[in-house]
Amino acid sequence: TALTATSSCVGRCRCSGFPGAGERPTDWMAAVDRLPLVSTAVRLTAAQERDLVIATEAGDPRACQELVDAFLPQIAVLAGAYRHSPGVDRREMVQEGVAGLLLAARRFDPSLGTPFWGYASFWVRKAMQELVAELARPVSLSDRAVRQLATVRTARSDHLGQRGVEP
Repeated sequence: TALTATSSCVGRCRCSGFPGAGERPTDWMAAVDRLPLVSTAVRLTAAQERDLVIATEAGDPRACQELVDAFLPQIAVLAGAYRHSPGVDRREMVQEGVAGLLLAARRFDPSLGTPFWGYASFWVRKAMQELVAELARPVSLSDRAVRQLATVRTARSDHLGQRGVEP
């Protein structure tokens, strides 16, 4: 499944973003929901991984996209491990995993001979764990904030009911 990410690439690797970055986020997020929980993807060879990472680091947006597409099934599998985390959507996990993958691509040193996914899986897991830690913390809201939140939720559900799409 070819997906394009939002601006999570910007600032995390040297490419200027993904082709199709102007697409609505729901288009690629809907495709994330269709990814299997068990990876069925064909793995890249170590040489192919190294070449993609080097091209991504050089700023090639196509290589950046290919890198994400190649490892998205593995990221989705890792995201599935956190599916029981309260308050965290699988799509958010995959998005953080992609951000972790791009951070790993920036920090990866191919001269050490380590397979890229062996290195990147640490950064992908770390990004996901940080998201869980951030979203799982309890938040205290004032009475006023609770009322405003209820108003926003009501408006959202009304919009969704009338138009059938997220606002």
